[in-house]
Amino acid sequence: MRFTSTGIIAICRYDIRHLPAAGGYPEARLRSGRRRSRWFASYLDTTLDRDLRDISDARKLDEVPRLLRLLASQAANVLSYRALATKLDLTHDTVREYIGLLQTIRW
Repeated sequence: MRFTSTGIIAICRYDIRHLPAAGGYPEARLRSGRRRSRWFASYLDTTLDRDLRDISDARKLDEVPRLLRLLASQAANVLSYRALATKLDLTHDTVREYIGLLQTIRW
């Protein structure tokens, strides 16, 4: 990525492929390798734990990170609460509730 003389940002093919994977959080972009992975893991744990417990009285919130990973791996597929529930050994109503909670906190 570079600025042109008119101040417009020019983006090359490399940027288009790699910037989304790099993430947008400045704290994460300043780190690399294991430090970066630990930052994302910590951010995820803190955000999910703090925000979800603030808005929910759900008891099995420890399953939400697994649900989030499964949702990420199925991003291009049609959402099936029953299929997710089967893979996670939860009820489809619980999966629907957890996805609603994730949407509430904008995940």
